[in-house]
Amino acid sequence: MKLPAMNSGMQIPLHPFAFSVFPVISLYAANLGKGYLSEAIAIAAGLVVLVALLLLVVNLLTKQVSASAIILTAFLVLFFSFGHIISTVAGILDWLGLSEHTQFLAEGESSLIVWLTIGALLLVGVVRYVTNKAGRLGTLTQFLNIVALALLAISGLNLAYNSVRFYVMPRLRAEMDSTVRQPSGIDHEDAGMDELSSSSALANKETSGEAEGVHEFVSSWQRNAPSERLTVSSPMPDIYYIVVDAYARGDILQTIFGYDNSAFINYLVDKGFYVASASTANYPQTGLSLSSSLNMEYLDDTISQIGTYTSDRQPLAVMIKENKVSRLLRNSGYKLIAFDSGYDLTQIMEADRYLSPLMWIPSPFQEEFVMLTPLSVFRKTMTDFRRERILYAFEHIPDVTEIEEPTFVFAHVQIPHYPFIFDADGRPIEPQRGTGRREDYEYDEYIEAYSGQLAFVSKQLMATVNAILSRSPSPPIIIIQSDHGPSAHLDPSWSYSDLNLSERLSILNAYLFPDQKYESLYKEISPVNTFRVVFNEYFGADYELMDDRSYWATWDRPYYCIDVTGQLEREE
Repeated sequence: MKLPAMNSGMQIPLHPFAFSVFPVISLYAANLGKGYLSEAIAIAAGLVVLVALLLLVVNLLTKQVSASAIILTAFLVLFFSFGHIISTVAGILDWLGLSEHTQFLAEGESSLIVWLTIGALLLVGVVRYVTNKAGRLGTLTQFLNIVALALLAISGLNLAYNSVRFYVMPRLRAEMDSTVRQPSGIDHEDAGMDELSSSSALANKETSGEAEGVHEFVSSWQRNAPSERLTVSSPMPDIYYIVVDAYARGDILQTIFGYDNSAFINYLVDKGFYVASASTANYPQTGLSLSSSLNMEYLDDTISQIGTYTSDRQPLAVMIKENKVSRLLRNSGYKLIAFDSGYDLTQIMEADRYLSPLMWIPSPFQEEFVMLTPLSVFRKTMTDFRRERILYAFEHIPDVTEIEEPTFVFAHVQIPHYPFIFDADGRPIEPQRGTGRREDYEYDEYIEAYSGQLAFVSKQLMATVNAILSRSPSPPIIIIQSDHGPSAHLDPSWSYSDLNLSERLSILNAYLFPDQKYESLYKEISPVNTFRVVFNEYFGADYELMDDRSYWATWDRPYYCIDVTGQLEREE
């Protein structure tokens, strides 16, 4: 008696709804831990409503629910398969060496016309079939329901697996480590990749089961925001913290890239800047570096709380968005002005003024979703948005001089970091292959394109500094600093060598103080000490300067930090 009821239930045409949300669930599972849950839910809910409306419309034409559902499912499969088809065809053509003569099949509006024509023919075939079989579609409906449920089950399993790998396994590994003790007699100086940050009790806390976890850390950080004020004088100088992503130090540009950056460095010196000629980043990744510099601390305590196994960057995001430097300044009467960076971790939308070139810019998740569909042909690319953000920041940073209140300006500008989208004269260029990730560039291509983009950045920085100085009612503090160096020698595994370390961790670091008294600065100063010096010199603070140390961490394990200070080459 139960089997017929089950068969009857399986013949209810639910498959269009399942096929509409499957791409969203699958994409979210692949991006788990990046904060896209609300977006995924909103998109999935919108698709369910849209499919219901389309089903009603199509049913007005066919007068048969099962036929309407099959037609709609065919449309959804074709619609959401477009991106996969184009990328697959492009890969095959490239492998066969035919891509140069068959670009119309894989690029631009011509490819859309070709594949829409093919899709339309397939859809017409489906329409003719289901209309001719009207009333006899129970078996096909049941089959599509089973396929749809199977796809949802696979996506659900993938989501569950990633959830376990991302959230549960780090906790289990930390608990397992609680029974492990460091054997005596190990020489930490020779431990290589096994050497962890030794400037805190990280190892002890990690192995004693005291790791609090990501969510506990985030809650604790938000509860314990600093409430103290700085001692301010009149006039209170505006502070500009301009972070140019992956801008290398002068000696590294010369030795690795064959690029002479002396004209830009001389410009800064002529303007009164102090340029730290032997400065190194404290960490090799943006999130690690800025969460450290904006809180004037190394990340040892953070790592001791969340452990080293997780790759969840939410703690870094909250440390940047609710950082100690901006909190202290805002408590003391400053307005926080932040620019749209295009990078989730450094977008401080909670600033007093958040400046962006557009009212709405798609998130990476939304961009990936659009890339699945034919709409990708008409969209602005992420490269287009990136250009707009960069040009907008350089153009509008000087506008802050018009704000009457004292301001702290935070601008993380994702350049000269790849993708390389400007030539040396600022003309737009596109990646020759792929989306402009590091692996899309051969070594020589990277060297040439990076050098050109860096030349453009330097010109933009000079124009921005000129505008700030000419328009400021009183002398400001300007800090131009890189979060880390470039990636010419960085391989996908993030393994390191002497050459790799020197390139990735050697950074531009320049300071302009109102009185140009730089006794507290020195050529090796690193970002962790930047605001310690600023607050000591101009806000009556008494921060002790920390040792300038550099740590290495891979992308997959950002909290497993290895002290590599002694392996770095420094300018003599």
